Amino acid sequence: MSAGLVLAAAVGCVSSTEIPPLSGPSEFGNSVNMLAAPNTITQDGVSQSIITITARDSSGKGLSGEAFRIDPMVGGVVTTYGTLSARTVITGSDGKATVIYTAPPGLPGGAILGECKPMPFSPALPGQCVTIAATPIGTNGFLSGTNMTTVDVHLVPMVVIPVAGAPLACFTYSPASPKVGQKIIFDGSCSAPAAPATSIVNWFWEWNDGGSPRTHANPFEDNEYLSPGVWFPTLTVTDDLGRKGITSKAVTVVP
Repeated sequence: MSAGLVLAAAVGCVSSTEIPPLSGPSEFGNSVNMLAAPNTITQDGVSQSIITITARDSSGKGLSGEAFRIDPMVGGVVTTYGTLSARTVITGSDGKATVIYTAPPGLPGGAILGECKPMPFSPALPGQCVTIAATPIGTNGFLSGTNMTTVDVHLVPMVVIPVAGAPLACFTYSPASPKVGQKIIFDGSCSAPAAPATSIVNWFWEWNDGGSPRTHANPFEDNEYLSPGVWFPTLTVTDDLGRKGITSKAVTVVP
């Protein structure tokens, strides 16, 4: 990797260059560049990263009036994980447009979802990578809907110290890649009390899709997600002494 590429990756900058069409207005040399500052933020519901999109022509001059659709993605799937200050931006006279990404709240019980590589050859770090994508939607210097440009923001998990004696919350689900509207079976039987003399008496499921949570005296439950994306179901288990353990997982639902 060249020194230039290392520097670009370190500041969270990714760029792409348009290929000119065979006919029509020339777009040769037009480029889009994205920068996330900072590109590492705490997943606490308030930390923010400023995403700057810059469009330039072949001479390096900023292209004004370029419209872009902005999408947050996790694992290549468009999602609502965190919030954007705008979903459509238009570049100004300097060829730049900005949007603010706000981190989602921390997960229950200090759960950690996924991992992220801030640089291509760096070790994976705990915490989700959220990809911010900009896609041209105007009719000026770029073909609408072509050449998505992206930049990653690393969400650093909040550190939560578990309560002494709290049970371990754990669950699996199947199928591994559920489709929209498909029944997903959740199994919380891997949860365990902290001491042999105690037992888990309650499994409380939250789906984080607007649906009603459900409480059961057994570890099994099912749910259906009606939209594609990355969803984060949460399980809270309670033992017979009233102590609770919490965990979450990312479930990717495909069309």
